[in-house]
Amino acid sequence: MNTLDIQNALDAQLQTIANLPALQTENNRFNASTNIASWVRSTLMPAQSSVLAIGPNALTQMQGFYQVDVFYPADTGITAARTLADTIVSTFPVGLRLVGSSGTVIVDVTSVITAYSINKYYCIPVRIQWSVFG
Repeated sequence: MNTLDIQNALDAQLQTIANLPALQTENNRFNASTNIASWVRSTLMPAQSSVLAIGPNALTQMQGFYQVDVFYPADTGITAARTLADTIVSTFPVGLRLVGSSGTVIVDVTSVITAYSINKYYCIPVRIQWSVFG
């Protein structure tokens, strides 16, 4: 499975969330100042692949992270941002299998990472660890 198929499968799962704020995908310009109160950004972070056996038909494992950054206006409290972050976690449960056009992405674990402030936004990263075997 290639990284484009992995990202497409993960982005499609993210977009199943009802009332998901505007989504900024990688390498697409996004202007958060155009009357958008909240938004999310997805980023695929592949790691080094591993060979799990020896031989001509050895099983390989691709793995990495899919990070969804949740942005809400600063100084508006944490309830809305944390609620969306928790919804993202429940949308990517451990063991979820996402079938893409060239393979299956398996969710290993999903975690909420330490929040931070940037410009006029409060950001909560949600990190989804994934694997693909092939």
